[in-house]
Amino acid sequence: MAMYLLEKFHLVQFFLFRAETLSFSPATGIVAPNGSGKSAILDAMQIVLYGGDQNQIDLNAQSGGVSGTRGRSVREYCLGYYRGDEHIRENATSYLTMVFRDTEGELPPVSVGLALGASVGDPKLHVYGRYVVQGVALALDDHLEANAEAELLPLAWGTFNKLMEDAVSRVNGRLAVPPSAEKQVEAMLFALRPKGGGSIDPRAFRRAMKNALNLQKVPDTSSFVRNYIVDAYPIELKNFRSQLDNLRSLQAKVLETLDRLENVKSLIAAGHKATQTRMHAATYRALLDDYEREQHMDAVDAAQTTLHEARDRHQAAQNAVDSAKAEHDRLNGVYIELELQSAADPAISAARDLASERERSLRPIKTNVAQAIREVVAGFEKANRVKPDLGGWQHLAMPWVELLDAVSSTSVSDALVLDVSQASAALRESSMRVAPIIQSARRQLDHDEQRLSKLGNELRIANEQIKRIQEGKAELPPAVQAVVNILGDKGLLCTPVCDLVTVTDADWAPVIEGFLGRSRTALVVRSGKFEDALSVFNKIPWDTKPDSVLLVNPVKSKADMGVVPPMGLAHLIAGDNQVAVDYIRLRLGRLERLERVTTDSPEGFTRTGEQAGRADFGRRRPLSATELVLGRQDASHRLAVLRQQRSTLGQNAAECEQEANRSRQLVEALEKLVGLEGRIQDIERWLNSHIQEQSALDAKAAMQEIASAPDLLARQLLITEARRAALAAQSKLEESSRDVGTHGEAFRQAQRRLDELADRTNGICSKAALSRRNEYVGDEWFETKRDEFDGSGLSLHTIVAKISDATVRSGNQLSSQVQALASDMSTYANQFDPQMDIAVGDLGAMCETMAQEKQRLEESELHHYQVLSAEAAEAAEQTFKVQIAARLSDHFASMRSTLNELNSTMERLPPFSNNEKYHFVTNLNKDHESLYKFILKVAGAGPEGDIFSGQVDAPPEFRAMLEGKDAEANRLLEDYRNFFNFEIDVRSNGVTVTDFSKRMDKGSGGEHRAPLFIVAAASMARALGKLRGDQGGMSLIIFDELGDKIDSVNTRAVFEYLKALGLQPIVAAPDDALGKINESVDTYIEMYRDDDLISIKHVRIDDDGHVILDSDNWRKHPELFEEELKRVEASRMPHGEGVVA
Repeated sequence: MAMYLLEKFHLVQFFLFRAETLSFSPATGIVAPNGSGKSAILDAMQIVLYGGDQNQIDLNAQSGGVSGTRGRSVREYCLGYYRGDEHIRENATSYLTMVFRDTEGELPPVSVGLALGASVGDPKLHVYGRYVVQGVALALDDHLEANAEAELLPLAWGTFNKLMEDAVSRVNGRLAVPPSAEKQVEAMLFALRPKGGGSIDPRAFRRAMKNALNLQKVPDTSSFVRNYIVDAYPIELKNFRSQLDNLRSLQAKVLETLDRLENVKSLIAAGHKATQTRMHAATYRALLDDYEREQHMDAVDAAQTTLHEARDRHQAAQNAVDSAKAEHDRLNGVYIELELQSAADPAISAARDLASERERSLRPIKTNVAQAIREVVAGFEKANRVKPDLGGWQHLAMPWVELLDAVSSTSVSDALVLDVSQASAALRESSMRVAPIIQSARRQLDHDEQRLSKLGNELRIANEQIKRIQEGKAELPPAVQAVVNILGDKGLLCTPVCDLVTVTDADWAPVIEGFLGRSRTALVVRSGKFEDALSVFNKIPWDTKPDSVLLVNPVKSKADMGVVPPMGLAHLIAGDNQVAVDYIRLRLGRLERLERVTTDSPEGFTRTGEQAGRADFGRRRPLSATELVLGRQDASHRLAVLRQQRSTLGQNAAECEQEANRSRQLVEALEKLVGLEGRIQDIERWLNSHIQEQSALDAKAAMQEIASAPDLLARQLLITEARRAALAAQSKLEESSRDVGTHGEAFRQAQRRLDELADRTNGICSKAALSRRNEYVGDEWFETKRDEFDGSGLSLHTIVAKISDATVRSGNQLSSQVQALASDMSTYANQFDPQMDIAVGDLGAMCETMAQEKQRLEESELHHYQVLSAEAAEAAEQTFKVQIAARLSDHFASMRSTLNELNSTMERLPPFSNNEKYHFVTNLNKDHESLYKFILKVAGAGPEGDIFSGQVDAPPEFRAMLEGKDAEANRLLEDYRNFFNFEIDVRSNGVTVTDFSKRMDKGSGGEHRAPLFIVAAASMARALGKLRGDQGGMSLIIFDELGDKIDSVNTRAVFEYLKALGLQPIVAAPDDALGKINESVDTYIEMYRDDDLISIKHVRIDDDGHVILDSDNWRKHPELFEEELKRVEASRMPHGEGVVA
């Protein structure tokens, strides 16, 4: 059976070895006092066997490095550090070469080694090269060359490499120069594989070698199995921890944004409350003004009534004076006539002239009265035809119709039998009732015409918007289009900035336009017309909202691009109109394009709207594609909506025009009823004139009768009666004159009162109308409160007082709420967004600011962080499932497979001394059982739901790890072996008799140390493929301090077990342990050190030597045991008795 044994080990410039070769046999011991260098040899072997991988090499910690507190490093070994910072070489080219040879001579020799470089002035160790040479057994001289002084020095790596190439070519061998430690170990194990071709697992080999070299460090059984038997398979948690940190950070951002959103919602609620209070305040003000207008109109009505009554009384008094005067004049004339007739007795005028005189005098009067009344009645009839639903026209016309009937029903010469004062009062009552109807009709016409004009403007704007969209332009705000139309009607053509400029990089358009706001639709007026346009603009009514429209002043819109940074947003603005381009560039100023925001970023924006500048941070919501207006825009999706709006506006305008026409016709009909007082006075004058003329004619008729009376006594009586009647008429005339004065003063006072009220009427009505048109008035609430007050039964005075108190109260509340909102918004801005524009005192603007902030948070920041958080959770979950849980599950399975295979191996091997066999036992730590099961579940199908949410029943350790509070969970995930406790059962004939832990607690050195070597040997035999029926190939196993804490009997048993497994043991032992190992080794190397000098002596024990050393081995010579037994028995017998042979 061809076994590869380590034959030679060349050390060149390593530790205190200048150039040394160590020779080995099938079982070799390295014996030396502590500190003599045997650990340096074992460390050198590790360096070669691990390919120089310093992460794998366990250098002896007691070798004493430069610091004195740790073992030497490979670099320090090369430079020959031996005590503190003392060293024997300043520069080193070190070679470590192992030479393996086949015991049967069937296979070519194999040389394995490394070339290292180090310098005192260079803190790094340099690996010049690694080599595996098949077919050449490198000698020590192959590594050296002599200088001019005949001093042997190591070859340069290049030279040595060329030497190996030449040597290999001569024997048709093979040279491998692996680029890495891992490749070196693979190449070495491949070259030293068994003849049958079985491969050697590099990882299993390294683990088994570590086990063998570290047996003296075993504190307990579980640690031994965990650290030296089971593969480590470390899991890198750095990426997962980073993902968890990122996830926790994003979740904190989400919570922070949600908290911020709650603050915004609270501010919005406060804004809504203030808006409601503003509505109440404005509505109460409108109600107060409306009721005060009503109260004023009641006062006007009362004053008009008072005036009419005073005028009626004054007129009645004046009429009474006129009647009294006429009666006085008539009676006095009769009296004088009678006196004259009685004196002269003249003839009386003929009666035939009297009738014609009556006709001439009374016809014109009756004609005038009838004509005037018919015109008024015609006005009532037309009003009834135009607005029959208004009702009451016939009732209002009744006094006029009745008077017309009274006048028209008599002939021209007949007397009118009516009370002029009563008839005049009835006409004036009708006139008073008509006056407010006329006023209401005029107001309705004014309202209809205003509404028609407004609808016309809106219809015109809709047509203009449709035209713009069809031309590929953006839709303008209605107020902007309205101003464009108004200025255009004045011959002042203007163009919105959005039609004149464009953003050259579409990716930046949303954030640029979000920053510019209403500046995008500012109006550029034709050159030289700005002042004219500004004059017209300032006169636009408030309800057109010109404050939302901007005019570009070409004088103040000059942009200096020399101060704009290269990455300035202003560079992205282009267009043919320089005024518009400069205007937009000026608004953007020095703002720059940023990829991300940091504390030292210049003023500017990122594409997502994050803003930097003036040492503060904020975010502006980028506009959506449908909100962009600069340059050509496709807004065709708005055409259907605008066309529907245009259709609705057209229908509304047509209906409004019909209503306005009806109102106009009603006002025209009522024009006949305007100024009725003048007509009434004319009618009243004509009627009194008719009565007077009629009385005069009646008097003439009476005189004719008197003139024809023959009785002088009767005439005298008539004269006396006429004198008395004339005197009575004189008294009545004087009394009536006094009444005229009194009622005239009352009339003038009433007129002054009415004039005073009339002077205030327009202002009060305008105030009420303006208050009612206030955009903050709640129409529905206005009507509701109006109905409540109207139905309350309270007097108008009381209602006004109550509403006045409510107006003051709601106004105070509004002021307080607006101030509180502004303060809270300032606090919010200071905390989150110092650049937030707070229009203090402008409730609408503040509410709009917070609504935009809410929209930005919900649509931008919150959504952004939620998406990132979900992505981070998904990534972390995927990492945990694939890179951690799945790997841990695989490692759990691999660990059990490894231990099962070892158990199977040791079960097949012959028993150790005392008929013992050993069996690995794995126990899951109960404290970690829930986490263990959770990991297996995640590695399998996985739990339903997000493992980072509360939906999945994850163990507390996992939750604590997610929160960054549990280092124990991290320790478990980093090294799966910590989930378990391990034991090694000691079995005899298949029955467990004890375990390692108990034996280590109380057993002897041999008992509790020897089994560790057996387990390590079994592990190495398995790794080298010795248990597959072929014990060929590499056989090396290295033990440190084998003779320590183990007796000679168990030492021999260990070596015999190693030989049975086909292993080549190389053991290091202190010099006082030589007696324990010399029976079992073929060669031992004695080492002695004097300061920086080491002496090496090879001692080979031949067959005769083994015979001598075995001569007292009772296992090999049972007769010795029998003789000793007889001697002991003899010593116990009474003196003089002998033992019969």
